[in-house]
Amino acid sequence: MWSHQLREEGHVSVALSGLWAQFAMRAEEILLRRVWPPVRLAGVFILAQGLLPNLILIGGMVLAVNVLGLSSLDYHGRTVADLASGEMVAVRLVVQALALLLTLAAWRWAERSRLARLRLTARRHELGPAAWGLLLGAGSAALVFAVGAAAGAFTIDTGHGSLGPDALHVAAGWLAVSCLMAPLLEEVWYRGYVLQILTGSWGLPAAVAASGIAFGGIHLLNPNASHLGAFNVALAGITFCLGVLAFDSLWFAIAAHAAWNFTQFFVIGLPNSGISAASLGLGGLTLLSTTPRGPVLLSGGAFGLEASVINTAVQLLLVGGLLALLRARRGEAGIVPPPS
Repeated sequence: MWSHQLREEGHVSVALSGLWAQFAMRAEEILLRRVWPPVRLAGVFILAQGLLPNLILIGGMVLAVNVLGLSSLDYHGRTVADLASGEMVAVRLVVQALALLLTLAAWRWAERSRLARLRLTARRHELGPAAWGLLLGAGSAALVFAVGAAAGAFTIDTGHGSLGPDALHVAAGWLAVSCLMAPLLEEVWYRGYVLQILTGSWGLPAAVAASGIAFGGIHLLNPNASHLGAFNVALAGITFCLGVLAFDSLWFAIAAHAAWNFTQFFVIGLPNSGISAASLGLGGLTLLSTTPRGPVLLSGGAFGLEASVINTAVQLLLVGGLLALLRARRGEAGIVPPPS
């Protein structure tokens, strides 16, 4: 009797040990494949795009002032709010350039992956996706603006005001920031780094959605941000993701992003993600001088076309069209993952 009871207890112990081993393996898999990747992404984002670029910039300025004697860079006792437009643009340009280099370095050495896996190459066949991206970005901004103008959402003027002495320098700097560095940095991060890492752990649909949501969420930190604006930016992020997948090129998203920013700010003269030409002293330098009027829901208000409900409709149409294109191309040849 005692031996039988001991055997039963042994069986129970073995069964419990097996269950515990299965639970531990499952928990380890969830932690390593589901939880750790987004935690790692958050760490890379904070270090490569926040802490380290600013520390390098501050360290460089301290070195320039205290060691090299460049008094023109002496910002002791000043805050960010004290910076002139040109100084602010220069700081943003340097920080974005450093963040891009650090992000690419993290991808190369922390992730041990090549740039080709980000769908970022410098081959001639990338010209086609880039051209389609330019057309989509400029065309969608123009379409939203045209529909809004027809609905009476804007006052449009072609006259130009007086320009400050540094206006051309500020304009050139802001062109580099908004139409070069920001599209490069944000697309490499959201449609490259984030999309690739989360696809491997969450699957492609969830990765596309997460990339878009993160892209929209970060824009809530911009001046004059709105919830509709962030939602539309998230939709644009999904549009860019689908374009990258359909054309198998990150240059599609970089070009589309740059074209939208350029068309909205420098051509139409509306704020770009909450930053207006007037706030940079560039009110007389855009092709059109456009002022939102009427319902903010139509014009987007001080945030720009991104916050217009017209843009919501346009982005949904683009998502649907690119989904159809992606399915057609998947049916023809399959979506080939980028090389590791």
